[in-house]
Amino acid sequence: MGRQDLMAEPTISVVIPVLNGAKYVDQALGSLAMQRRHPDEVLFVDDGSSDGSADIAERWSAILPIRVLRLTSNQGSWAARNAAVDSTDADLIALLDIDDIWLPDHLAVLLAAYVERPGLITANAMMWVEEQALGRPWNARRPVPPASQQVEQLLLENYVFTGSLFSRDLCRSVGGFRSFTLGCEDWDLWLRMVAAGTTVIRTDLPTALYRLHDDSLSANNSELDSEIEVLESFKREHDNPRWHRAADRAIRRRRAKQHLRASYEAARGGRSLAARLHAMRSFQGASRDGRIAAAAMTILPVRASARRDVMRHNPARAVHR
Repeated sequence: MGRQDLMAEPTISVVIPVLNGAKYVDQALGSLAMQRRHPDEVLFVDDGSSDGSADIAERWSAILPIRVLRLTSNQGSWAARNAAVDSTDADLIALLDIDDIWLPDHLAVLLAAYVERPGLITANAMMWVEEQALGRPWNARRPVPPASQQVEQLLLENYVFTGSLFSRDLCRSVGGFRSFTLGCEDWDLWLRMVAAGTTVIRTDLPTALYRLHDDSLSANNSELDSEIEVLESFKREHDNPRWHRAADRAIRRRRAKQHLRASYEAARGGRSLAARLHAMRSFQGASRDGRIAAAAMTILPVRASARRDVMRHNPARAVHR
């Protein structure tokens, strides 16, 4: 491990970027305090919050080895994460989003997997809505492919959960987190890590809760624009023809989603003809589920759009569908 002798256990720094997450701070940090394998350091990066998030975090200093880094203005989660990575000398980085919760064996399970086979260790997480029963695993429809296929599949869909564990040196060697229009900086980092030869390894049992709420269920074309931005950046930086074909397919799939969302929007406005036209355009490049949704919008756009809105904006139903 470089800074350690070969028999020593790697050190872990937990990185938490926060922007106005005061209502979640105690739950997130409480889940860290309950870890069977305690973190060596917790880096709470306040990204210009106005709700006292950093002050709440500092109250945990008697329980957790926490350092609160306060950015003077909102710079984005990518910058907050880089600030944390640059300020630690821990061997491993574990990411925690402020609205998620770790079960007590999360760090121990991820660390054991890393020690057995170093790589990008991704957690198995359960989707969760407060005051509701736990739903299906986050990764239920996101299997981790064999190492030889991981780059192509990761270009098509992000199957790496945010709450992952990886080498700090690896993160820095591939350029750290980068800025995109709307998030996606973790997916971009995973792509560069795997393209550099890192293997994604998923742990078996769920060790985290992925909180669903209206914000996490919202979908818009800016998000897809940002994903396309990541894919185009990847194509510019790599000349592997197989990867280019996968990236092009992924871009077509996202363009199809944009047409489908335009179809929903038109249906909400009572413009059934426009809804049908956008739905037909979404067929090209769409996934199987996308084609099914497009077919429904072509036949009964208003009814299909209304049903989709119910599913998208009811977290409890999203968990169990």
